[in-house]
Order: sequence, then structure tokens, then C-alpha cells
Amino acid sequence: MQRTSALLSEQLRRYLDDQVWRENKRILQLIGEIERHAVGLKEALPKEREFAWLADTRANIQLPMNRSLFRPDQQHKVLLEAAEDGSQAISSDALFQQQYIDMQRLQGNIRKVLQQHEQISLAQLCALHPVQQGLSEVLAYMNLASQNSRADIDDQQQEVIRWRASTGYKQLTLPRVLFCR
Repeated sequence: MQRTSALLSEQLRRYLDDQVWRENKRILQLIGEIERHAVGLKEALPKEREFAWLADTRANIQLPMNRSLFRPDQQHKVLLEAAEDGSQAISSDALFQQQYIDMQRLQGNIRKVLQQHEQISLAQLCALHPVQQGLSEVLAYMNLASQNSRADIDDQQQEVIRWRASTGYKQLTLPRVLFCR
């Protein structure tokens, strides 16, 4: 069995050596033809300075800082309505019903929870520190997350935040927000 394998290996080696020799011979023939052709053209040089060129020989480098940041298209709606004379009585109650959101308190809530956890989602944070001022407070948390480099807003996942309002429970579905230590 070993003798047969050795004979087959020897025949295969000779066959491959013959193939390599033929390929090398063909390569040398092609090089010889190119040399003869070049010598023939030596006396008849092209008159134009640029007789050959290569397309796209430069690297197309685009630095990240040269690109502008993404700006969504702003669509402005102009409503043409007749101007009123201003004699109409308007209720000013909406001006006095605005809420002040204590951003320091919200940042303190985030820092306190991150002392015990590596990361926490906004839904978990709102479960530990219930929302007291409704949607305004949730939006303030979102604002803090957008300004914090260690917070991540994941548009691929969603979470639901619930809070108690005067008319019952309210809930909001929004992208998952993770605050990290």
C-alpha cells in the first residue's frame, strides 16, 4: 500500500513539474515577444507627451470631519388667515398652569440609581422614582439623555412609561433610553 502511494505521489510530482516547466516556458515566450515589440517601437516614439494614462490612480479619501452633520428637512407651513383686531377676550389660564421641572432633582435621581446599578433604562428609573409632573417630566428625562454622552437612545427598541395623572393612569411608548455609569 505504501509502495503504491509512493509511486502515485512520484507520478503526480513529475506531472506537476512538467506543467510548471511548460508554464514557465510560455511566460518566457511572452516576455520575449513583448521585448521584440518594444525594440520595434523604440525608433518610432509617440509624438504626444501623454500617450498612456491610468484612470483613478489617486485614492479617494473622504475624511469624517469634512462631511456635514445630518439635518432633517424643515418643512414650514404658512397659514394665511385674516388678521383679527384683538378685541376678543383670551383666557390667560394656560400661562399660569405651566409646571417647573427641577432638572437638578432628575439628575440626582439618575446619579443615585447609577451608584447601585451599572446601567438603567428610563422605564426602570421611572418605576423607582415615580413620575410626579407627567409628560413634562418624562420629556425632561429625554432631554437629559440627549445631552448626556453616557446615555443611549435606542430607536430599535421601545419601552412603556406609566404615571398617575389626575384623570387616571397615563402611559407613553418611546424609544428605549439607557443611562450608563
